[in-house]
Amino acid sequence: MSKKQSKDPLKNSSTDPSKDQAKDPAKDSDREILPPLGEHIRKWRIKKGYGSYETFAIKYNLGISWYGDIERGKIDIQFTTLERIINGLGVSYKEFFSDFIK
Repeated sequence: MSKKQSKDPLKNSSTDPSKDQAKDPAKDSDREILPPLGEHIRKWRIKKGYGSYETFAIKYNLGISWYGDIERGKIDIQFTTLERIINGLGVSYKEFFSDFIK
């Protein structure tokens, strides 16, 4: 292995990560769920009386801009984050997902 090559396979891939993602259709299709999920979270937040996402984020110790990006469907979140949001909304998983899954 030459000195210029890294042992890290990610460093040896294309210099443009978006090109690598575009080659994998599963990654694009996996992200399709994010905007509807974010909208669903937003509807529940409003239904529970939180007028702004900032108020909700502050109350449940979530980063304000990060939480806003979740509601806009711009970032993927871990299940544990979704769990914190659902618990903050004060609803059960069944209740939260019942009108999300059609």
